[in-house]
Amino acid sequence: SCEAVWVLNNDVVVEPTSLSALVSELRAGPAIVGSRILNYDNGSLQLAGGSRYHRYSGKSQPLDRGQATNGQLDCISGCAMLLSRALLDDLGGFSEDYFLYYEELDLAIRAESAGYGLGYADDSVVYHRHGASTGKSTLADFYLMRSRLRFTRKFFPSCYPAVLISVFLTGSYRLFCGRWRSAWWIYRLMLNPGLQYQSAAPGG
Repeated sequence: SCEAVWVLNNDVVVEPTSLSALVSELRAGPAIVGSRILNYDNGSLQLAGGSRYHRYSGKSQPLDRGQATNGQLDCISGCAMLLSRALLDDLGGFSEDYFLYYEELDLAIRAESAGYGLGYADDSVVYHRHGASTGKSTLADFYLMRSRLRFTRKFFPSCYPAVLISVFLTGSYRLFCGRWRSAWWIYRLMLNPGLQYQSAAPGG
C-alpha cells in the first residue's frame, strides 16, 4: 500500500525534512526524485540530484543545483532517491546486470523510455560519506569498468568502441600510477566484460 520507496546508501545522513521534500516533488509528477547531496566531512556540494551521462565516454558528470533545477538530469544518484510505486510496479526496479554502479542509470533510461520523468528536490538534503563503501580500490575499479562496458553494450552499442578507448585510457593511467592490479583487471575486462572478480582475482 506504499506510495513510494526511499532508497538510501548505508553511508548517508539525512536532514529531518529530506523525505517530505522528496514526496512533495514526487507528487508533482516525476517518478524518480533525487536530493541535494553534500559531502559529510565539510558540507560542500557533491552533486545536485544526479548526473549528466556522456555516451561516448561512458562517464557521468555530477550536476550543480542550477543544472538540476533546469532539468538536465539523465540519472538520479542511487545514494538517495525516491521511487514511485507506479514505476516499480511497471519496471520492476533495479536491473541485476551490474552488482555495483550504473544500476541507477539503467533504471533512469528505462523509466524515461516508458514515459516516466526524473525530478530534483533542492530542499531534500543528504550528507554522503563518498566512497565509504568501496573507496579507491581495485574492487571499485573492477565493478565500475565492468558496469560501464555492460551498460554501453545494452543501451548504446554503437558507442562501444569509443567507450573501450576511454576504459583503455583509464587502465593506462592506473598503470602509470603504479596501480598494477587495477590495470590488470581493466585490460582483462576489455576482452571479457563477463569476468567475475572473486573467482579470478590473482593472489586472492
